[in-house]
Amino acid sequence: MKQQKTITISLSLSSLALVLGLFSACSKDPQVPAYIHIDAIALSTDYMLEGSNSSKVSDAWITVDGKSIGTFELPATIPVLASEGSHQISVDAGILMNGIAASRVKYPYYTTYSISKDLKKGAILTVTPDVKYTEYAFFPWKEDFDNNSSSLELTAKSDQHITIQRATGDLKFEGQGSAYITMTPDQTTFECATVDEVALPKDGTEIYLELNFKTNVQINVGLYSNTASGVYRETAETLNTTTTWKKVYINLTSVATRHADAGGFKLYFSSTNNGSNAEIFLDNIKLVY
Repeated sequence: MKQQKTITISLSLSSLALVLGLFSACSKDPQVPAYIHIDAIALSTDYMLEGSNSSKVSDAWITVDGKSIGTFELPATIPVLASEGSHQISVDAGILMNGIAASRVKYPYYTTYSISKDLKKGAILTVTPDVKYTEYAFFPWKEDFDNNSSSLELTAKSDQHITIQRATGDLKFEGQGSAYITMTPDQTTFECATVDEVALPKDGTEIYLELNFKTNVQINVGLYSNTASGVYRETAETLNTTTTWKKVYINLTSVATRHADAGGFKLYFSSTNNGSNAEIFLDNIKLVY
């Protein structure tokens, strides 16, 4: 009987310990995140040196106290598991490279926005990032069409009587004007290129072409590479039709690096008409590396 009683007491104590353990686990408060909300990321520029502040930042790359939280499509409200109090929040601007949703990257020529703010569990902190071009960003060529002259000219590939006009008023995107190209149904080919050659790095340094555009025909964007063995014409990206103005970031790195002996490059825009009245608008074109 004594042995049986001892066993019974032992089992009762074990059961009590299990119940107390479960109660303790259930009574613990779950982790409650703080939240960071970002509507958009704005760009500030020195217009004379860097051109328009037009941008299309699609994503925010978030870091808190040096730890990556993730990449979030804007606008976004981001949960952060962190202790209450001051934290260092960093935001990098993300873009759709070549306008492709599957190619989300940090734009290498925008600065990182950093701020120290208090985070509180369950509370939403609204952050309004403002970025600039990095101090090492270089602009070998820009064209905003604000003057009557243009650094683009038609090439011999263009049909006769096509011209690069200057759109003003409601037709322009911003500033004093935008480029405006029309093709009638009997005009099939348009191409323009930079008047002057530009030097571009061929060591893998990332090269981007930024522009605003609107078009009812596809536009091919590429480079003429002037080499010792000849001039090569290669398309980097094709822009699809759009009824509203869009901003795009085209990566030219792979095209520029194909010809290590190229002495210079010319950027070109071309289009083939499908028998309709074609309209192409361009603005705020800039090469950045």
